[in-house]
Amino acid sequence: ENPDIVDGFTYLSQALLTRSTPEAIQVLQRGLKQHPESSTLALAAAELFLREKRFDDAKAHAELTLKSDPVLAHELLGRIALARGSASEAERELRAALALAPQRSDTLKLLADALQKQGRRAEEIEMLDRAQQEVETRHLAPIAGLNFQRGEALLSLQRVAEAEQSFRKETTNFPGNRQAWGSLALVVGAQGRRDEARQILLSATSQNRDDRMLKIALECFEIMSDPAGADLVRKQMRGAA
Repeated sequence: ENPDIVDGFTYLSQALLTRSTPEAIQVLQRGLKQHPESSTLALAAAELFLREKRFDDAKAHAELTLKSDPVLAHELLGRIALARGSASEAERELRAALALAPQRSDTLKLLADALQKQGRRAEEIEMLDRAQQEVETRHLAPIAGLNFQRGEALLSLQRVAEAEQSFRKETTNFPGNRQAWGSLALVVGAQGRRDEARQILLSATSQNRDDRMLKIALECFEIMSDPAGADLVRKQMRGAA
C-alpha cells in the first residue's frame, strides 16, 4: 500500500527468509529500485548474496554503501574476500574499516581471521587482544570463538600457559564450544596434569550431552593415552544409544 516505507521491504525479506533466500533477495532488489539510496537495503542484499555464495553480486551491493555507510561496507567487503579465500584483500578492506572505527570489536576479530589465514599469528593475537579489550572496556557481550582462536594462535607460538587460560575462558563464556573443551583438556594433559584433564572432559560431556562432544572426549583420551578415561566415555556412548 505504501512503497515509500523502506523498512517494509526489509521486514518482508526477513519473513521470506524462512521459506526462500532467492525470494528474500528479490524483495530487497525491488526495494532498491524504489530507494536506490538505501544503505540498509543494499547491505541486507549483500549479506544474502554472500550467504548464497554469489560473491560478485554481494560485492557490488556492498560497494553501493561505501559513501553512506563506509565502516559496514568495508567490513562486509572484507568478509566477502575471506569467503572467496583472498585473505590479503580482506585485510585491506578490514584495515580501511578500522581506520574509520578503530574500536569496533567485530572488525578487529575479522582482521584477526584474515591474519590467521596468512599465518601471521603474532599479529592475529594482537588483534584478538584489542577486540577483547574493547569488549571488557565497553561491557559488551563476549564474542564467541575469540578466546578459542586466541588459544590456538598462542599454542602455535608455544605459549602454552597463556593458551590454557584462553581455552578456559572460552569454555566459561561459551560452554557449548566443544572444540574448546577438547583443546583445554589436551593442553592441561600435555603439562602432566592428567587427572585434571580427565575432569575437564567429563565436565564437558556432562554439559554437552551429544555424540559430537563424546567423540571429541574419546579422541582426547586416546591422544593422552588414558584408557580409563576412554572407557568412561564409551560407557556414556552406550548409555546414550
